[in-house]
Amino acid sequence: MSNEEKIKYYREKSIEELENIIRDENTTESDIVIASVELGNKNYDLGNVYTFEEVFG
Repeated sequence: MSNEEKIKYYREKSIEELENIIRDENTTESDIVIASVELGNKNYDLGNVYTFEEVFG
């Protein structure tokens, strides 16, 4: 599967599914990167963004 196909595939996944993919020991590095970006996009769209101060303050 090409990276473009993987991006389309991961865009269809839920937040929980993406988190599971990222945590799976058998997931390849490229899949982790793509799933992480898609997870970040979904969280951003939902307004789940935090400032540095909110996280570490």
